[in-house]
Amino acid sequence: MAKTNKNSTRACRKIKNAQVALELRLQGLSYTKIAETMGLSTTYVHRLVEDELKRCREMTAETRDQIKEQELMRLDRLL
Repeated sequence: MAKTNKNSTRACRKIKNAQVALELRLQGLSYTKIAETMGLSTTYVHRLVEDELKRCREMTAETRDQIKEQELMRLDRLL
């Protein structure tokens, strides 16, 4: 039987929990209600949501920078 990497399993579970917690938060649930629903502590749920929001902001910033670079290259070609 193949061994599974416990760290990668844990990391995948954390990512999934973060996505679910953020979705529930966006639906208007309180951190306490999310924690109860997911069977996690309120502190951990808060951290998951904050980490997921940070990850989303970083992805948005990267996309914004890519679009800006593409537009600058387009404008350079027009000149």
